[in-house]
Amino acid sequence: MAKRFLTPLGIVVLPTDPASGSNGQIYFNSSENELKVYYDGQWNSLSTGGGGGASETESGVQLSTSWWLGA
Repeated sequence: MAKRFLTPLGIVVLPTDPASGSNGQIYFNSSENELKVYYDGQWNSLSTGGGGGASETESGVQLSTSWWLGA
């Protein structure tokens, strides 16, 4: 049986939104204290509302309150 390992993310921390990005890129905005993802030409704030495993949509991006990577 295969073992699962958590992969830590090396998230870039910047005080302002970068001028551009690629869909799926993420970074932490230190001025706004928000994690942001680039999607369809803009940086979108990610936020969770608590609870477990539920998802919400913000600016057309499917967000998850579970932050685990891997299968």
